[in-house]
Amino acid sequence: MSTDSTSKAATETVQVTQSAQVKRVVLFQYPKVVFLLPSLVAALICGIVMSIFGIDQAVPDKAAAGQTSSSFLSPQNIVGVIFLAVLAINLVAMSVDFPRYSALALIFGGTTLALIFLIINNKYPLIGPLNRIVSEVYIVANATFYFLFAAILLLVYLIVYSTRWMDYWEVRANEIVHNHGPLSDQIRYPTFGLKVDKEIPDILEYMLLGSGRLVFKVPNENRSIVLDNVLWIDRKEQQLMDVLGEMAVRLDVEGENGRRSR
Repeated sequence: MSTDSTSKAATETVQVTQSAQVKRVVLFQYPKVVFLLPSLVAALICGIVMSIFGIDQAVPDKAAAGQTSSSFLSPQNIVGVIFLAVLAINLVAMSVDFPRYSALALIFGGTTLALIFLIINNKYPLIGPLNRIVSEVYIVANATFYFLFAAILLLVYLIVYSTRWMDYWEVRANEIVHNHGPLSDQIRYPTFGLKVDKEIPDILEYMLLGSGRLVFKVPNENRSIVLDNVLWIDRKEQQLMDVLGEMAVRLDVEGENGRRSR
């Protein structure tokens, strides 16, 4: 009696657990522009800093900035140099994949050391020719420029977020559905025998938005399904395991019932 009640309770628990699982996983592929997030943040910070300095519409020229000290060390120039440095690193990171932390640390460390050296060399001339070149650098923009740059990126992000439903993938327990086009055309693939691989091709993109690549290897298909730039990929992978695990449970239950009927 107690054994039967215990088994019934366990069965009900399994059923509740399965019903509480995710029934489907929606996967989006985002364009590389989403990884300009550091430049967006840098533009907002630079705009705020320039507003604090009171440099918005009227921008000091190079002669005015160099009256008290070097124009390169003026606050508005330092802000401009930092913004362009962040933007340059961001563009390089988007153009080249960094599969290892060491390469990423080399880029960030080298850029930081180079900027520090330029500042020191401008204040205490260590290399004369380099000091003369750096003294000619005067990068300045008002707060409106930085805020408009951030606003343009925000607008692009809004467009990307709004149009992502034009092309997305949906993984269910028994099938993979590719929805694409304005009328939501569908292509279906079975999940029986499906193999899923997760890849992290770029460490920086993974650190920023948890981005990675999912590869679905469907039996009897000539090519694998490759989804690049899937955000928060660790969470998506866990949801996929839950959904596909439900299919495995169904197959096990059906096989067990078939053996009992014999």
